[in-house]
Amino acid sequence: MARKRTKGFTEREAEILSILWDMGQASVADIRKRLIGSPTASTVRTLLTVMAGRGFVADDGTGYAKLYHAKIDKQAGQHSALKRLIDTVFGGSTEDMLLRLMEEEDVDIERLKKLRRKLDEMGK
Repeated sequence: MARKRTKGFTEREAEILSILWDMGQASVADIRKRLIGSPTASTVRTLLTVMAGRGFVADDGTGYAKLYHAKIDKQAGQHSALKRLIDTVFGGSTEDMLLRLMEEEDVDIERLKKLRRKLDEMGK
């Protein structure tokens, strides 16, 4: 049975996008070195082909040792991943996600003040 196609990207695709956002552009070998679990070059190439088909990455079109770059910017990618996380894990509740983060993470007072200012700005 075929896997259900999602609007967002998989965990492995997110890893690849993160590498491309950090490096700007990278070859299959560059990406492979940085991926957790060191997948084969063939696996990375297949993932990049799928991601290109979905509009997430593009290549420079030069032969076998192509250089790939992200076609979506980091902020848009983070938004997509966060929305998917909120929808699937927290039932669409941003409040529940934020409360869980506050319970689980040691958040220093300066970050809390920054968050408070941001919330105040949003409420105006």
